[in-house]
This record gives sequence, structure tokens and C-alpha cells, in this order.
Amino acid sequence: MKVASSIRKAAPRKAHKERSQPAARQRLGLLEKKKDYIERATDFKSKQKRLAALRQKAVMRNKDEFYFQMVNAKTNKGVHVLAGREKAFSKDELALLRTQDQNYIHYQRSVNLKKMERLQSLKHIQPSDDSDLKEIEGSDEDHEDEDNDVDMEEASPETQTTTKKPSHTIFVDSEKEVKNFDPVKHFQTTEDQLKVRHNRTRISPNQTIDTESEEALYKAEMLKRLNRKKLKAERELASREKREEQLRKLQMEKDMQKNLMGKGSKKKVGVDKQGLPVYKWNAERKR
Repeated sequence: MKVASSIRKAAPRKAHKERSQPAARQRLGLLEKKKDYIERATDFKSKQKRLAALRQKAVMRNKDEFYFQMVNAKTNKGVHVLAGREKAFSKDELALLRTQDQNYIHYQRSVNLKKMERLQSLKHIQPSDDSDLKEIEGSDEDHEDEDNDVDMEEASPETQTTTKKPSHTIFVDSEKEVKNFDPVKHFQTTEDQLKVRHNRTRISPNQTIDTESEEALYKAEMLKRLNRKKLKAERELASREKREEQLRKLQMEKDMQKNLMGKGSKKKVGVDKQGLPVYKWNAERKR
């Protein structure tokens, strides 16, 4: 009597259990089945093949073989990787980075131009009277303070505590001496020399002061200081002009790179006077 295959498959069958590890061999772990053996044998054979290929490669290796790419190559976990390869950015990320570069260059140019204007004004200073000399002396102190300015937000706590304006404190015994204190008499110098911090001219108490000679020496010192300041300004102005030219070229190049990343077909038509490439975009009809 024939039985339909569907009925035969639906009939309950005996469950064939895999043989487990005997109790005497429990210390050896699970009993290895055939599928476990196949995986272990396949892995072992693949490793043996790779080792044989490496041995063959070592035997056939040419000691004089060299490629320049070997200089920039290194191994990372057994895999050769080229060193110094740039991270791949998307088009939008590159456009954002170029925009940030443009903003930074524009900021540096504006700072440089302001300093150039200040240096240009220093070149044409010609003192005519005592008030101009005092302005020169005051501008020297202001310039020293400007050079020593520190950004307090970015400075460390040690820098914030140590950047103080120098002062000279004199101690006396009574309030009467404070009211009658005369710095000219105390330092044995003239009123003009009180502002000088280094190598202050001193006179003896019995020495008479020649006002005209002191005034002439003061003017000569101020003129000498002015000439030094003008020479320093000329040197700095020359370096600033060179920096301005470099920043201008760099800004033009960044603008060109940003335009090249935009839409539209273009082609290179030549080079300008600064050595930068010139591109021409095809005219597109506006909708």
C-alpha cells in the first residue's frame, strides 16, 4: 500500500540526538562534531597556504628592488597603508572649509591694512615745538603698551597676574613728608628726566641747572628717539606691504577655488600677471 508523501513527511519520526561527550572525558570540553572539524580544517589549510606563499615570496625577493612609494608606506596590523594620505571630505565639507579659510584671510588682511595705516602716519611726523616732543614721548609709551598687550581671555592665570604696569613706590615716615614730597629733589634730577626709566641723569644738590642746555639735550634725545621710531616703522611697513601682497594673492586663489567648485562648465584660458590660472565659464541662460 502506497502512502502519500505529504502524509509520510507529517508523521512523527524518531529524534536523532548528537552523541555527547562521555562523562569520563568531560574535562576535554564539548565533543567535536564533523561540522566543527570541517571549519577547523579549512582554517588550518588556508593558514598553511598563506604561510607557503609568504615563504615563496621571501625566497624570490630581490634585495635591490625599490619603489619611491616604499618611503611613504607603513604597515598597520599587517596591512600596508600609505602615510600622509588626506582624509576624504565631501563636496559640501570642502566648500565650508574653503569659506572658513576665506574669512580668516579677509580678517588678517584687514588687521594688516590697519597697521599699515598707522605706520604710514608715523613716517611723516616732524616735531615743531615742545608739545610735539611730548606727544612723541607719550606715543612711545603707548606703543610699548600696545606691543605688550595680552589677550586676557586666552592668557593663562599666570600671565594675567604678572602683566602689570611697572611702578616705583617710595616709603616715607609721616604724612607731612607725603604732602611735601618732591620727586625732583628725591631723585636728584630734572622734571624732564623723571619720565625716563633707564639711565636717568643725576645732578648733585649744589650743582646749578642750566635750563637751556637741559632743554636742548631733551630735544636732541627726543629727535633721536623719533628717528629710531621712524626707521623701525619703515622696516615694519616694508614687511607689512610684502605680507599684504601675499595675502591678496592667497585670497584671489581661494576665491578661484571656491568658484571652480560651483556649477557650470568652464575651461582654462591662460595665466594672469600674478601667475594665477584664468578660467572662463560658459554663458548659461537665466530662467
